Amino acid sequence: MLHRIYKPGRYLCAWADKYGIEGEGFAPLSMPGHHFITKAALEAVPEMRAWLGPEAELLTWTYCGFPDMNWHAYGHYQAACEHHPEVRYPDTRREWEIPRYCDYNDLTKSGEWFGHTYPDAALAAGKHYRRVCAAGRQRRSRDAVRLLGAMLHYLEDCGAPPHAIGLGGPLHLPAENIRTPERITIAGYRPRPIFDPAEATKRVYDFAVPRAHCIVRRLEKDPAADVLDLQLECANACAEVAADALAAFHRQFASSLRFRSRPARRGVELLYNGNFMQPDDEAYCPAGWVMKWWDRKDRNVVLERRNNGQTCFVMAENVVAPVACMLTWTRALRVHPGEVYAFSAKLAADDVSDKCGLYAEMYDGATCKVGEWHVAAPASTRWRQVAGRITVPERAALMRVGVAAQDTAGPVRFTSLSLMRQ
Repeated sequence: MLHRIYKPGRYLCAWADKYGIEGEGFAPLSMPGHHFITKAALEAVPEMRAWLGPEAELLTWTYCGFPDMNWHAYGHYQAACEHHPEVRYPDTRREWEIPRYCDYNDLTKSGEWFGHTYPDAALAAGKHYRRVCAAGRQRRSRDAVRLLGAMLHYLEDCGAPPHAIGLGGPLHLPAENIRTPERITIAGYRPRPIFDPAEATKRVYDFAVPRAHCIVRRLEKDPAADVLDLQLECANACAEVAADALAAFHRQFASSLRFRSRPARRGVELLYNGNFMQPDDEAYCPAGWVMKWWDRKDRNVVLERRNNGQTCFVMAENVVAPVACMLTWTRALRVHPGEVYAFSAKLAADDVSDKCGLYAEMYDGATCKVGEWHVAAPASTRWRQVAGRITVPERAALMRVGVAAQDTAGPVRFTSLSLMRQ
């Protein structure tokens, strides 16, 4: 059995650990403002939180950060910067298929890019709110909430002090980073279930600009000056308009959108691109799948898609700490306790440890892990099928399957993954 996800410090950004968030699919940004503004807005619309269920947690800790994670640096080894040490970034961009939700691919430059300062961010908020409503009308409930998260991000950027006035350079970080984000609150605010993105973005922009200039004057005198009072005023103003957006979304779609999942059909192939034939926007990763590294400081490990002209496969080599190729979160299976799934793949390797083979993780609806499953694969110089049966445990609502390796010099090759409900 592969050892469990590293803890504490499971997230790229260390501030998240002290707040006790647990979701494997959560993706805290370098600064906590967006997450706590969205959290405050949701607390002001309790009917929205009750309706969304676990999706409310994902909206708070993942979806509202999408535009800041839509960079192709994710999934690659990066030099140290002001926020992070030298480390491989988790491939959050691919794991949540963020380019699709932001309608822009930073690698291929396809789609439409928006800046994160006013007025660009206001235009982005307007575009994404139209996409939210389109998804809602098409009954694509989870897509609508993910798009709503992207829209909230741009809306909140319009009221963030450095974004409102286009402040860059060394003052950007101290002007934006709220050191006690848990103090963001709009308790007592009564949201209006009417939302106009143009009016809302202009409202928070106008509110933020004079306060942003005051912040700059303080920081120019003393880079360590206390600007929390002004930051909180701007954050609370953003939370109010975000709450209006949530109330409007709930009013328009609560009667038509549902977040319950139906059981998967029996005897039907459930995996997309299980033969890894289709590459993603980078050839090293198959479309619909994502690479996961337990030790993101290891620069020697190899985990990538290969094509030898006859077979496409994922290869792992120089593996010490666990690595895995798994379904993206957007393609995770919606499961129910007690269901049984048959999972198989082909493997070829001269020498493997008993920690190489089929792998699955099960989670609750908010992506908190509730179980793991593993079937070891024997060594074989030729392709050999490995199979097992997964019984969904109690409390599980999501399942991601894949292939994994650990403590193996390799190379280990995997292909032809298949999953069916029994």
